[in-house]
Amino acid sequence: MAARGSRFESPSVDRHLRRFARDTRGAALLEVTVLMPFLLVLCAGVFEFGTLFYQKMLIETGVRDAARYMSRCNAAEATCKGTAVNIAVYGNPQGTGQSRVDGWTMSPADITYPIDEPTPLDEANNPMYRGSWLRVVRVETTYSYTGGGLLAFLENLGAVTSPIDINVAHEQRVIGW
Repeated sequence: MAARGSRFESPSVDRHLRRFARDTRGAALLEVTVLMPFLLVLCAGVFEFGTLFYQKMLIETGVRDAARYMSRCNAAEATCKGTAVNIAVYGNPQGTGQSRVDGWTMSPADITYPIDEPTPLDEANNPMYRGSWLRVVRVETTYSYTGGGLLAFLENLGAVTSPIDINVAHEQRVIGW
């Protein structure tokens, strides 16, 4: 005797299929099995891009500290640049300890000192600050962020290109001691 709407000839198979369709045991396990890969990728992405932004912030802090030092330095330019590079990368003038970001290096060539800028103008095109030229120091750097496992995985999929370049620059008015 064939069940209505079923391909199976046996009523016991049809009964088991209906009972299986109504059974809710194990539904949570199935939901977790389906959603877990997406949640893991989402969490890994949050950590990966959080690390990227944190390293960018550390580099910005170092570049800003180096520009601030160079804006106050009156010693020989080569000495000032070397000390500024140490301050940017290591956070201290001696260049000792661990760098702010692993693998980040700078050279004195990344520092332009001084740049003579024309006097800024106000809204009415009047020169500001007594019409003198401004001396500005510029510190810039580039860091190639290679990332962790998720970035390599996305690169293999062709979704991103690695490494991601972090470009940071800061200008500061030269004040002197």
